[in-house]
Amino acid sequence: MRVLITGARGYVGRRLSHGLEADHDLRLGDLSVPEDDARWVRLDVTRPADVETAMRGVEAVIHLAVASGHEGDYEDDAFNQLRFDVNVRGTCNVLEGARRAGVRRFVHTSSLMVVWGREPPERVASDAPPRPVGTYAVTKQLGETLCEYYARSFGMSVLCLRIPKPIDPNDPAWRGGASDRSGWRSPT
Repeated sequence: MRVLITGARGYVGRRLSHGLEADHDLRLGDLSVPEDDARWVRLDVTRPADVETAMRGVEAVIHLAVASGHEGDYEDDAFNQLRFDVNVRGTCNVLEGARRAGVRRFVHTSSLMVVWGREPPERVASDAPPRPVGTYAVTKQLGETLCEYYARSFGMSVLCLRIPKPIDPNDPAWRGGASDRSGWRSPT
């Protein structure tokens, strides 16, 4: 199956691509791409023309592209604008591009932060209604809403995954206690 992975150079994208490459024909999309690998396509999800090009011949999409790069609470105006552009408008562009290209399978990565507005030790079901904390979580919630709309309106098979902060416990950057955080998981 030919699978487009958006945000393929990101932390999750690099690991997922490696895990899927033996079983699938991958098209890897990101803002910067290696010149020596034909699987890669330059993809800015905020640009519908880029999305249209990336969708050609694709049978499924794993949408990982996200505006990130800051840890913790980070709410300045410029970065929030980028978050909304990539996480909401970009998600809409990728869903619409998939619909127009006849792609029926779509995986959207959301965030556990969409439901973090609950008091511990409340157990949070996988389909819990949103209670976002911060603008990042709001943008991911809006992405989920777009996915629900495309599934209902166009019969696409859409899966939204509310993932925790991914870590690789073998990555030296996570040594020293950070990997002990119970809400964070390894992508491997």
